[in-house]
Parts: sequence; structure tokens; C-alpha cells
Amino acid sequence: MNRIPAVALCRDVLRWKPNASGFVHLDPSEVDYLQSLAREAMAKAAKRPAKKLATGRMKPTRASKKAMEKAVYAAVILRDPVCQVSRGAFGPCEGFLEIDHQWGRGKAPTSVGNCRRLCEKHHHMKTDSVPDRIAWLDDFRYWALNKGYLTEADKARKMVMLESAQHPEREKAP
Repeated sequence: MNRIPAVALCRDVLRWKPNASGFVHLDPSEVDYLQSLAREAMAKAAKRPAKKLATGRMKPTRASKKAMEKAVYAAVILRDPVCQVSRGAFGPCEGFLEIDHQWGRGKAPTSVGNCRRLCEKHHHMKTDSVPDRIAWLDDFRYWALNKGYLTEADKARKMVMLESAQHPEREKAP
């Protein structure tokens, strides 16, 4: 049985090797650790000062953004023990589990709703748009609906419509 090592949040991507079935087994102590890490990161984010902009709006500091990102990553790890791609749609899973930002880092705020864990193979396929972007948007929409992230699912639906209109020669993947 594979167990995850102590989680190091020094990188943007958290990695460990799943067993043959694709599951990462978490001991209760490891779940407790991730939950406490999420609580601690949220508390740190709340304590960090924000900058006041000329418009009067508050802008979070870099430190508070990093603390919030750590909390989101810990929550995603707890929610997604296996690769979150539709089974069979893009082939079998291979490699470590990575955290994928659906809308790209910097293009949308990092949230539990727009992050999911993918194996290395599927993460690279999605990044390279193999087989195509519409197939990955559809997969994310299906995933978001199943997890209850209705805003994210609607955003993905709109993106599918936009991609289809911009590239009518591409057929929507099944």
C-alpha cells in the first residue's frame, strides 16, 4: 500500500505516486494534517494585511494570496484522491497526481472549484489540447456539474460554445 509522504507545499504542484488502482491511501493522521494545514493557511490569509488601492478597493498582498493558495491546494487534495478525468475518455492514468488550474494561473482566482487533480499524462494532454480544447472543456463541465460547481460548469459551457463558433471545422469530441 502506497502512503503519501509528508506534504511539502514548497511547489505549486503537489505530487505523490498512486497505487495500481489510482488511489492514494491517506492515513487518518495525514488527513488531519491536511485539514489543519488548510485551517492554518486560511487563518494566515485572514491575518495578512491588504493594500488599499487608489480606487478604494482592497487588494490582497502576495503573502495572503500564497496562504490562500495553500489552503485551496490542501482542500483539493482531500477532495480528489484520484485523477479527476472522466474514466476511459482519454485513456488510462499514468504518473503522479498534479493540481490543474482549469482557467490558468493568473487568469482566474485559484479556487477549489477551478482546480482539480489530474495524473501527469492527462495534465500534459490537457495542456497540449490533445485531442482538442473542446473535449477538455466538456470533461471539465461534466466534472464541475458532478461536484456541484455550477458557476464553473456554466463558464465551461460558454467556453465550449465560443470554441465551437470560432472553430466550426472541429467536431465536438464524444
